[in-house]
Amino acid sequence: MFAIGSFGVSTSDIFILVLSVIVLFDFFVSNKPLKIPKTSIHIYLFTLMLFTLLSGITPLFYGEGDNLIQFIKTFSHFFYLYFFIFLFLSYEIDEKLIFLAIKIYLFLSIFINIYGIYQLIARAFDLPFAWMELNNVSLMSRFDTQEMENYKQLALKFKDFYRATSIFPEPSVFVQFNLLSLIFLAIPYISKTKLLFKSPVMLNLIFLLVLINLFITFSLTAVLGLFFIIFLSFFLETKELFKKYILIFSISFVILLIADFYVNEVLGVSLLTMIFDRVLGVLLYIIDPDYLVEGESFLWRLEVVLESFNVWIKSPFFGVGLGLFDNNSEIAAFSDNSFLALLSEAGPIAALAFLGLFISIFYHSIRIRKSNQYNLSETQKTLLVIAPYLMIILFEVTYITANGYLGVTFIVPLFVVVASLNNIFASNNEYYLVRFSRVKFIEKINLGINTYLSK
Repeated sequence: MFAIGSFGVSTSDIFILVLSVIVLFDFFVSNKPLKIPKTSIHIYLFTLMLFTLLSGITPLFYGEGDNLIQFIKTFSHFFYLYFFIFLFLSYEIDEKLIFLAIKIYLFLSIFINIYGIYQLIARAFDLPFAWMELNNVSLMSRFDTQEMENYKQLALKFKDFYRATSIFPEPSVFVQFNLLSLIFLAIPYISKTKLLFKSPVMLNLIFLLVLINLFITFSLTAVLGLFFIIFLSFFLETKELFKKYILIFSISFVILLIADFYVNEVLGVSLLTMIFDRVLGVLLYIIDPDYLVEGESFLWRLEVVLESFNVWIKSPFFGVGLGLFDNNSEIAAFSDNSFLALLSEAGPIAALAFLGLFISIFYHSIRIRKSNQYNLSETQKTLLVIAPYLMIILFEVTYITANGYLGVTFIVPLFVVVASLNNIFASNNEYYLVRFSRVKFIEKINLGINTYLSK
């Protein structure tokens, strides 16, 4: 939307800021209490925030002035994102609002995915709107310029095929968007909880578009994400799930065959064959590196993983400082793995706290689901069953395929999970009540005015 220095402010940043201000206003002015769940989640969150702050010791005492400024900028960004998570892990909001937000997300996915399919054809025949011009001052500042410049979406070419991106900057972000959409659609269905839409036509339309666009992104992130969703469901769902899976797989396979046929007719390439070759190439890389498909990013990611340890060794306890991977690496601007990014920039305690945050949220979402002591509404049941699946996808895109711990694409889905959990804890009286004051702010003002006038 606009830039503050070298930080590009997105619509999601505005969303996070506005909601945070509302909560703080309610807490300090309206005297609405925070309801902090009786869990270990806050401990990991506080530990993470503390040791990312302490990582500033390295640039403060051993770095140059520019390094310290970069740390302050990155930590400020980090703090406002994770303070937002803290607030909504402590501030009760109506579960119906969360449910409505997900419905809006799915409704918008229809238009986003239709555009993704159009792009596939438009890029092949050079039609209008095949590529979106983006602007991001944060990205351009890495190339020694503070001016807002335009660049096109990243969509690597494999043979004669450009990967779909829709409105997103690159295919992997588009994949995450649709994996979350798939969870919102499929998990309530297979767990027999309240569906997001009552209309079968709407559900099937969204499912069809999601499946096709996961296919045309030609992404290993999509393949791995689908594997994680299916694998987790075998442990969490009932035995009746297998019958539903057979039906879903059969329909999905037919849809993919039809989609592959038309892609092959238009572009002259079979995506199913290419996906098989790409997955097989990564699996057989150890035997023979020549198996990798041309354009595969696997080797580069592996190289950056090793580089992360080289950066960490420079400051093993506190890390080199949040946001300073670029200044301490010879090959990469950032790590491709959030755990390794935090390890190298903020030290092992911060990295382990980040992992503990994941494990704790995942554990409580499953524990509540398996417990009989909680009184849950139908909406709460749906939000609860999707929570561990959202966490498994966030785990994938932060620990395996990307580094997203400082991105809104990580924070906003995490917000949905923690807000849902807090709503359940609050409605079942499992919380510590925290108030700013026993007297409302407006009452304090009135008392002060009356005291002054009475003199």
